[in-house]
Amino acid sequence: MGGSTSGLEREQFWFFPMQGSGETSFQTGTIGSALEEKFLEYRERNVRQYFDQIFSGGTVRQIVLVDLLTALSRGEEPFQDMVQAISSFWGSLNQHNDLDISNVSFDTNQPLLDEASRFFSDAWNTVSSYGTNEINKLLYGPSRVLFAATKADHLPASQRNNLTVLLEETLGDTFIKSKFEYAQKASCQYLSSVRCTNDGTVVVNGNHLDAVVGRPVGQDKQIKAVLQIPHCLPTREYWERVEQLQSSGFSVPVFQPPVIHENGSIPHISLDNALNFLIGDDFK
Repeated sequence: MGGSTSGLEREQFWFFPMQGSGETSFQTGTIGSALEEKFLEYRERNVRQYFDQIFSGGTVRQIVLVDLLTALSRGEEPFQDMVQAISSFWGSLNQHNDLDISNVSFDTNQPLLDEASRFFSDAWNTVSSYGTNEINKLLYGPSRVLFAATKADHLPASQRNNLTVLLEETLGDTFIKSKFEYAQKASCQYLSSVRCTNDGTVVVNGNHLDAVVGRPVGQDKQIKAVLQIPHCLPTREYWERVEQLQSSGFSVPVFQPPVIHENGSIPHISLDNALNFLIGDDFK
């Protein structure tokens, strides 16, 4: 979320694209007019503030949190929306066009995530008050961009690398190429800021499978969960299996965080690696 992220419950965030008429503006006093007003307020006060920070040098390290597990569990269409959003965002980092953010409009005919991906892709390229020298300085000078696949604690150790590989696949060939050309500037990693599970195994049809063990929120007993992540973009067969799981009522469990005792440490997965990538050079 660009700009100030405090108070997301504020009314300025109460908007969504409307389906139907295809109008680009609405009559005063209508629901469409109210939604458009909130969208414009969000664009000016939050998104513009975010890009002001970026291009003024106020933000030189960027982390993008990506919840691949939830997107995968919700099916092909939500996953493709997420892919479009983050790949467009990354693609826009490599384009230095001078357009105008005011041209980004409240689109009434696109799904919310599709609108969001188009907006961020356009917006990155549309702050005309900044020149390409400043952008180049940001991207190829001191800045670092980390795409982090979250909820790594929902997967056993044997599956976590698939999160990173899949995240790179969603970002596309340009990211993979850039990762090798600018190894210290862009990276994908998996992480869990608070680890809520431990690794374990389950036996299914005589086969030992890696699993995680944790206590779901609101429950007293621990469960063993087996989640498998593809190491490449999912196939049609994969989505058919997801549809079968959805029809059976399956959802990704939400695990209870551990009790943290006074003076105790907070368990995590790879949070240190993420911090080292983003700011480690400042301590050398």
